[in-house]
Amino acid sequence: MNKFQEYVQTLPFIEENKNWLNGTGYLDNAVTGREAPLLKPGELARSQSNGRTVLFVGEEEGNLVIFRRYTGDQGPWVCNVPLIFERECEHDLTSCISEEVVKDLLGYTQ
Repeated sequence: MNKFQEYVQTLPFIEENKNWLNGTGYLDNAVTGREAPLLKPGELARSQSNGRTVLFVGEEEGNLVIFRRYTGDQGPWVCNVPLIFERECEHDLTSCISEEVVKDLLGYTQ
């Protein structure tokens, strides 16, 4: 386990909610709405969804939800975000994102 993975394990854990899923494996319903975790801006948390690591960053407009695209923590990192955050973010969040971008979005600096 590398230092970043160790860091992720220290984040508060939120129980998985199957209602976060949108039917294609993305976690649209974890961003905003009645199924979304209620996080304060800047608050971080982690979860699992179908065997994938899920990371949350609370934002004013909803949650930034970062996760592995495929089960077993395989494949690229992807995310679901509030539309306003996507527009204002310096990173392109519309496709796969690198682990470096994930670290930046979490504020990880080690």
